[in-house]
Amino acid sequence: MHPEQLSQLWQAYREDKKPSLAPTTYGREYGAILKRIEKMPPGLERGRDYRAYLLDHYSAETAKRTLQAIAACTRWAIAENLIDADPFHGIKIITPRQPVEFPEAFTAEEMGAIISRFAKDHPYYLPWIQWLFWTGCRPEEARALSWAKVAGDWASVRIDQAWPLDAAKPQRTKNGRITRFPLSPRLIILLKSIRPHDAAPGDWVFRSWTGKSFNYANFERRQWKPTLEQLLAEGAIAYYGPQYWTRHTAVTLMLGAGLSVEDVAYLTRTSRKIIWDHYAAKSRKINVPEF
Repeated sequence: MHPEQLSQLWQAYREDKKPSLAPTTYGREYGAILKRIEKMPPGLERGRDYRAYLLDHYSAETAKRTLQAIAACTRWAIAENLIDADPFHGIKIITPRQPVEFPEAFTAEEMGAIISRFAKDHPYYLPWIQWLFWTGCRPEEARALSWAKVAGDWASVRIDQAWPLDAAKPQRTKNGRITRFPLSPRLIILLKSIRPHDAAPGDWVFRSWTGKSFNYANFERRQWKPTLEQLLAEGAIAYYGPQYWTRHTAVTLMLGAGLSVEDVAYLTRTSRKIIWDHYAAKSRKINVPEF
């Protein structure tokens, strides 16, 4: 199979999957794979040729993900009777699991230090980071939150959309999961403190200084990173972590507080496996019992 034929198959596969994909996945991730296919030289034919090309031109992880996607496409093409043989059958790229040398979550004390510093230096952004820390919300989900999603009795918030920065409008959450997040007293106080008296149901809960939708990338670059680098230099936090560590922190602290993994998975719109594999950080200090 030559790259030109593979490109045609990928475009057909992409369109077939479009109804089940988030718009950003269809445009960003599937679009990126199409661009990689279109850059491939015409001499490629066998699955092992594609594997060698990908490993020569991309990182091992990118090559692996691309090959997996292409293999899924050709399996689909076999099922649709578009091709007779699958040149990628049995062709894999195995990458070693990378060791994690940092916790990927803040401790409760570090979270408190971050919140306190924002309260002092950047009070406008304090509700944003409190919401992320206390709910485990993805930044794109918090950006998509409107007042219409907040229950009239302040009992819960419906989290059912995400708004990535490269999307023109909100879309479904990353995996389509929906949560009715129960509002604790501190979350109710937070939301009431930022709700304008003339707020309309469609207004965004979190907005920029100018009243537009919140740009969490600008926030990370201009406020989050400098603030945490300062806290790191002062010894108030042990590691620098990106804004997304708020989600890891929430998951880890929820589990530590005794919530079941099923409840945490529901509250954060993910699965048990993802909770354990990606979000739950180990303790910074482990006391080994004597036995």
